Order: sequence, then structure tokens, then C-alpha cells
Amino acid sequence: MQDTENFRAIVAESDLLRERWLTLSSQIIAECADQFGETVDRESLMMLNSVRLSVLTGETFDWRAEAQQQLPALKRASELADIKRRVEAEDAAAIAELDDLPPSERLSKAHAMGLGQHEAPAQLSDEEKMTEALRINSMRLSGVQRLAEARKAGLTY
Repeated sequence: MQDTENFRAIVAESDLLRERWLTLSSQIIAECADQFGETVDRESLMMLNSVRLSVLTGETFDWRAEAQQQLPALKRASELADIKRRVEAEDAAAIAELDDLPPSERLSKAHAMGLGQHEAPAQLSDEEKMTEALRINSMRLSGVQRLAEARKAGLTY
């Protein structure tokens, strides 16, 4: 904590450092939101050595690796992005890793990675809804399959 207190005091005394801090922290916050989908506050960024060094020296240091290790939200987002990338590449080890999880954890991870989310179906008129319902009911499907077809057709949400 003493590092951040000292940093705060140094930045408060200099207009140049204050401007660097505000600029750099705003850039990092925006990049974290874009890249990781996570919100990071300035207090958390102040804990990163690379960020403090960048502000104090005016040089650029790679803050990403340190942030992914030090900030829990970015660490989790980074891990989920890695798992998602590996699953989409059909990496057998990643798929087996997910298969070994209890169903509730597997579902939570899938939702956190954005998997299994459907686009909002197009709005259908009453006549189109009736036609789709009749088409689905005429098919020889189990109840679960009929429900899946109804969702695809936009009859449920």
C-alpha cells in the first residue's frame, strides 16, 4: 500500500504526471473493456508496477501480463478466453477439462464465455407463428427437440 500512497503523492504534485496518469489509465480502462469485457478502476491500476513506471518515466511498459496476473477480473476473463479459443479449435484436452467439471460449473463457464447464446429470433406474425407451430408438431420429434425447433423458429424465448 505504501507504493500506491507514494505514487499518489508524487502524481498530485505534478501536472505532467497527473496528465500522464489520467491519459494512461483511461486508455487501459477502455482497452480492458474492449479486450476482456471487464471494468477496471483506477485504484486497481495503481497497484500495477508497470503502470506506475509508465506514468513516472514516460516510457511504455507492457502492463497486460501483469494485469492478467494481479487483477482477478482480468485473470478470469483471460482464462475464459483461452478456454473458449481452445474449445473452438476443438482441442481435445480443453474439451476433456470442461467435461470433467460438474454440470453446474460447466454451464456457468459456457455462459461466461458466451457459448450457447442464441440470437433474438425475428418477429413473426400470428399467421406465421401458427404455420411454424403446425410444422413443428407434424414432425416426429421428442419434446426437447420440439422445444428446440420452436426456439429456432422464434415461437419461444
